[in-house]
Amino acid sequence: MPRAHDPKRAIWRGLRSILPATATTQGSDAASALSPAVLEWVSYLTELVIDPNHPLRVRALGMVYGNNNSVTDEIIDDALSLRAVLLKRDAEPVVGIAVACAEAAELVARAVGKLAGNLASAAGGDPAGPRDRATETAFAELDVLFRTWLSGLGPDSNPTEEQIVWHHRARHVAVDLGNDLVARAPAVAWVGRSVKGRWLTSNHASDWFRRDLHAAVPLAYDPVPAA
Repeated sequence: MPRAHDPKRAIWRGLRSILPATATTQGSDAASALSPAVLEWVSYLTELVIDPNHPLRVRALGMVYGNNNSVTDEIIDDALSLRAVLLKRDAEPVVGIAVACAEAAELVARAVGKLAGNLASAAGGDPAGPRDRATETAFAELDVLFRTWLSGLGPDSNPTEEQIVWHHRARHVAVDLGNDLVARAPAVAWVGRSVKGRWLTSNHASDWFRRDLHAAVPLAYDPVPAA
């Protein structure tokens, strides 16, 4: 069955499911997901007539139904600019970096949301609302940056260097958002309270955020010198 659109997710967040090179099979088992047939066709054409550096625009249209699928709740229209090389099946290095960086952005946004939730818990509030709002804000801040970064990936791109560039950009966004969240936390969050059997303060939340951010975008940090 066709995979349903998620109106809360931009098209780039589902990059793994649309690029032909990421559709794999294991033995005799069918692939868990297939890329769109039109992109499979373009992938074939990149082997014959389309320059790998040629810019393409992938557009996704869909509808979200409600009330027993009898009415339309939302209409989805999103587009993504990329180079033809990302549709080639034998371009695993650059395709892998594109997918990995999209997933890194997901982890960064979740880390910002987790920070907001922990700060709310430290102040005695419900973490769900602040966590969801902060995560949404992080995705909004990352959206244009990721689209711009992705559109620049070409056949001559150095995958490692491009990944480092994205990790730095994502970290910069997250740090700015995190600093703002901590600065706006109420004073009571500095004192903290017991949450699920352990003491939670804004300092704890900040420490965990830095740990999560380092795990999400490790290439944005200088390597630890060997002892």
